[in-house]
Amino acid sequence: MDPAVLSRVVQEVVRLYPADSYGMIFFSHASGWLPEGTLTAPRSMGVDEESEMELVEFAAALPDKLFDFIILETCFSAGIELAYELKDKADYILGSSAEIVSPGFRPIYSGYMNYLFTKETGLAGFAEQAFEWVSSQSGIYQSGTLSLIRTSALPALATWLSSHISETDLSDQLEDIQHFDRYTYRLFFDLEDYYSRLVDENDRETLSRLIADCLIYKAATSSFMDSYAYRGFVINQHSGFTTYILQNEFPYLNEQYQQMSWYKAVYR
Repeated sequence: MDPAVLSRVVQEVVRLYPADSYGMIFFSHASGWLPEGTLTAPRSMGVDEESEMELVEFAAALPDKLFDFIILETCFSAGIELAYELKDKADYILGSSAEIVSPGFRPIYSGYMNYLFTKETGLAGFAEQAFEWVSSQSGIYQSGTLSLIRTSALPALATWLSSHISETDLSDQLEDIQHFDRYTYRLFFDLEDYYSRLVDENDRETLSRLIADCLIYKAATSSFMDSYAYRGFVINQHSGFTTYILQNEFPYLNEQYQQMSWYKAVYR
């Protein structure tokens, strides 16, 4: 997946179809912010056959302030790292903390596309319909997480965290923090569950409010593919965002993570 091609397509759409506003629906296998080649089945931000595109490349291919919204029908797309990297690209981002179980949003597009033309209210309605459809399924297909993110509120959260988090080592608590992946290792943790352990107890209410300010809508089923055969998990907490946590066994991921805009905003 070539970011130069994506950039040319967006420019051509704007040139051929001038409009007051634009939205993007992006569909692909993906693994959030993770860099190319770091998983057994690497996917990064998007993949086209053997070609991958990383998050930073995806963001660079999109003009600033062009889109009212970006709907990411991609797995692990509600990561705070992803949202922060795209905060100047769209006013709203719809994504998922966990994987998106097939067939994704496709069952509701035909009936609810008109919702996407009324910005915040309509986008929230679209997200609600998508979650209602997932909730109506059975077995492992009744698995889903959704977050409608207001990107303008993200810098306030990053700024506050940068002056309130401690340097506490939580490596012995990783098994206790809510996760949203089905790997034998953990890469996608609940944002609030993690950061609430790094701030003073008196500051946790403020943290919750700042996270809530970033979200127009969020929802999660009680579990995700919760079957031994699928290595599923129970969802006890769902703040609407995930985050990576630095871990000694992943030095390359740690190095790449420290290059992300979110890390730089909070830790430097």
